[in-house]
Amino acid sequence: MDFTFGIITDGNSDYFIEKIIDSIIKNNIPNYEIIIVGNSNLHENNNIKIIKFNENIKPGWITKKKNIIAINAKYENIVMLHDYVLLN
Repeated sequence: MDFTFGIITDGNSDYFIEKIIDSIIKNNIPNYEIIIVGNSNLHENNNIKIIKFNENIKPGWITKKKNIIAINAKYENIVMLHDYVLLN
């Protein structure tokens, strides 16, 4: 199966988001992408896309961020994650 992993953040959790990304990679999923919605300073690559979000519109607007992930997802299997959830 192909997966889109969407991570929502307020921009203060890059260290932990790196750990989340590592936990996704360790699952050896053949086809996946990671979409981060929020003000992250991490770098994009082939599997990671960062979509900036203006927190001044409505701070912590989680539902809007999830919709942005769904709209931009390449794959139909979407896993929504907060910026503090690791995969086993």
